[in-house]
Amino acid sequence: MASGPVLEESEEFLVRLAWMYFVDGLTQSEIAERLGVTRLRVNRGIGLAKGRGLVRVEMASPFAAALDLQARLVERWGLRFARVGLADRRTDDGHQAVAAALAYFLEDGLGRGAWSSIGVSWGSTIENAIRSLRPRHLPGLEVVSMIGGTMSGVSFNTFGVAANLAARLGARHSVLAAPIYFETQGMTEAVLASRPFREQLEKAGRVDLAILVTGDLSPRSYLVRDGLPVDVTLGELAGHGAVGDVLGQFLDREGRVIDHPINRRVVGVPVERLRAMREVVLAAAGAHKVPVIAAQLRAGLVHGLVTDDMTAELLLAEGR
Repeated sequence: MASGPVLEESEEFLVRLAWMYFVDGLTQSEIAERLGVTRLRVNRGIGLAKGRGLVRVEMASPFAAALDLQARLVERWGLRFARVGLADRRTDDGHQAVAAALAYFLEDGLGRGAWSSIGVSWGSTIENAIRSLRPRHLPGLEVVSMIGGTMSGVSFNTFGVAANLAARLGARHSVLAAPIYFETQGMTEAVLASRPFREQLEKAGRVDLAILVTGDLSPRSYLVRDGLPVDVTLGELAGHGAVGDVLGQFLDREGRVIDHPINRRVVGVPVERLRAMREVVLAAAGAHKVPVIAAQLRAGLVHGLVTDDMTAELLLAEGR
């Protein structure tokens, strides 16, 4: 009888197995249960790690340091999981590392059929992760936008992100076809009370996986640069205690939605809804974002974090 195709394992997966087996001392059965894979795959992976020379007295891979940071982030912030990419320290830029780590996380979950719906916000991090994904045909999967968009036609706008991810995965998609903010709270309430918008927002709040990004209070933030209403200033947001936003809603350092009219004009899944969702992952990096990332971790708004090693080190020191 012909044997099945041999699974090509990534170096990161093999190092994770080796770390859990040789350093953490877990059994192959425990590793299989924790990673959601078969014991046979674990056994084969450990053999591959040895054969490729990844196992010596110390880990023969830069991913070993990332795995240590991942474990420490989970313990420090009470997360379900963390994924840490390796930033380019010459340029002090971790965005590509985060996009790669997010793509790896998605590849793993998609390969296991973990989700039937994925909610997305916006941003170049998600856009770059999409480009790294293997094309698939998943007509049973739906990609759902969790926030309104801007008038800018850039590809990392929420409309473009939802459409591009769906196209890459051969999936369906739906969007919140509205701006991020209406001019008044009354206009926002009127629109969201209509059946199509109400149902779309409810669907976005029930997705199996929500992928979030976040921004600080500087022009480096896409929202600040292209989406903030002209009648709202960064100074007044900061004066109300804001350190940044998620899903267009501005938070203080404890992860609480600030009492400012802008948060009552937003078209998006309410921040308070995140805690009750099945799986919420935040993909973000950069020293300038540490306060707003830490705010969401303190408030327990996310279950998992995808970041780079430089940001991970800063988050481990945050609040000490």
